[in-house]
Amino acid sequence: MQSLKPVVKTHHKEIFALARKLSRSANFWQRRLSLVLVEWYTRDKSFHPQINQLVKALEKDEEYYVKKAIVWIKKNFEKGK
Repeated sequence: MQSLKPVVKTHHKEIFALARKLSRSANFWQRRLSLVLVEWYTRDKSFHPQINQLVKALEKDEEYYVKKAIVWIKKNFEKGK
């Protein structure tokens, strides 16, 4: 992820737009990726509302790996990461 840091810092609008699109995918790996893409932003509280929207949209997802990504995001919120 270190090599992506410059991109993450400068292209947050594009990353969140892609994450929103992927969160509606029929493919569960793409839905999971929607949360993985925004994990870095859990460090910045100003992005929490947008991340919470993604989490809420996927909370009822039954796929194991999507659920795991949701737990990962929530743990980062709790840590204040």
